[in-house]
Amino acid sequence: MKNSIELIEFLKQSELINPLHLNDSEELISPWYIKVLMGFCGWLAAIFTLGFLGMGIASLFDSPIGLSVLGVLMIGGSFFILSSAKSEFIEHIGLAVSFAGQALIVFAIFIHSESMELFSWAVLTLMCCFLSSLMPSYIHRVMSAYFATLCFSFFMFEAQLSSIFSSIVLFVVALMWLYEFTFSQQIRKLQSIAYGAVFGLLQFKTSILFAQHGQTWALESLPSVNQWVDEGLNVLVLLFILNLLIKHKKILLDDSQKWLGLGIVLLLCVGTFFANGIVSGILIIVIGFAIQNKILWGLGIISAIINLSSYYYFLDISLLNKSFILGGLGGASLILAFLSKRISEQGTHHEN
Repeated sequence: MKNSIELIEFLKQSELINPLHLNDSEELISPWYIKVLMGFCGWLAAIFTLGFLGMGIASLFDSPIGLSVLGVLMIGGSFFILSSAKSEFIEHIGLAVSFAGQALIVFAIFIHSESMELFSWAVLTLMCCFLSSLMPSYIHRVMSAYFATLCFSFFMFEAQLSSIFSSIVLFVVALMWLYEFTFSQQIRKLQSIAYGAVFGLLQFKTSILFAQHGQTWALESLPSVNQWVDEGLNVLVLLFILNLLIKHKKILLDDSQKWLGLGIVLLLCVGTFFANGIVSGILIIVIGFAIQNKILWGLGIISAIINLSSYYYFLDISLLNKSFILGGLGGASLILAFLSKRISEQGTHHEN
């Protein structure tokens, strides 16, 4: 017994093992249901506290400067709360305080600058980007990146550039996922920001599809997108990322395999060109498969299914013609899969 204690002390002094202290920030991980309960209690307590606080600051809603200063102070306070949070209860109180402060800033900006919406959306985009990189909470970074993506989409809408929005976000998100391990100290931060941007992008693509068919109660507030430009740029981003993946994974392909792969991708993109959002879903699936991220893979599959299903049901043609279209796409996919397998087998046989 004495020898084992001495061995443990020797390992500690050599810094080969770390002693477990329950008072450290790295506490034992609570079960998910405890986290949900504590998170709910934290939000409930924060809502009541902010409600009582709101009754005392009602006069500030006539002063944009006062609201902005109070919002900044609340965000700063939430930063210190989240930095020292050792439980889900405290963390969610910090989240509620931060989001309430952001809401005050948004209110101050839009109520008193109705004629400067382009500038307002730019300010909010920069604010959310700053918070997504600054705040010490994983959930906060995801939500801030999500809000930043939505604010950027409205900025591009006001600038009449909505058609290139999804391509810009796709390109940035794809690079973040492909090079996440390049910044070893910032992996979780990059992952949280990338998840938030993906959620915002998927919402944008889905809203476009529904808006194009009049299935929304606020059509005038949704961006109008040139589908040819939007999907065309998405295809170019997809081809560029596939080329990066081939180089990154050091996949050796001859000319026939490269041209066949290019033909398969282009045919697949052309076949789904009018279903806005399929190409972006395919790209997310490809990235998720390449980096073995099941969450990203699942998000891409869900996005592709939602957009394809919506496009199918919104088509103003008979069910017979819809069946012919789906049957043709399925047959073409099977033929391409068969040809790809045969060429791959011939290449393997030739190398042997």
